[in-house]
Amino acid sequence: MTLKKIKKIFFSKKKDEEEDELSNKLKEILEGFENSKGVVIINEDNEIINEYPKSKKDETIISNKEMNSIFSLRDTVNTFGLAIDDESDVNNFHITGDSNLFSCYTYSEEEILIIWSDINPELNQSKITKNEDTSIIKCINELKNIQGKE
Repeated sequence: MTLKKIKKIFFSKKKDEEEDELSNKLKEILEGFENSKGVVIINEDNEIINEYPKSKKDETIISNKEMNSIFSLRDTVNTFGLAIDDESDVNNFHITGDSNLFSCYTYSEEEILIIWSDINPELNQSKITKNEDTSIIKCINELKNIQGKE
């Protein structure tokens, strides 16, 4: 076996291990939210960086139009946040509807991590606690570390 083939096998296994680690961390994030339906990391080029659960081959978990809207919403939230406190960006925000909760976290300058969940307002599921936010942010930092982004 040549050195080139050995390197290819080694780096392929390393990439598979990293993918497994990323998927496990995304699963952990998803499990941190009661009744969550999915978690996805998207970038400003409308690419899905990672997701859990994985979409089927010809399906997308989120459309390009939705991705554009999410980045536009993030920019609007940051503008609003700066109007209130001109020294800090808004790193996460949550939008609650009658039966859905949409949570958005800054993953990097160009990437956003999104979680969406079904909620039952009668069971007081319509908000995220500080502890849940802290737990998710910790997982996001671990994800970044896995990907060498920190």
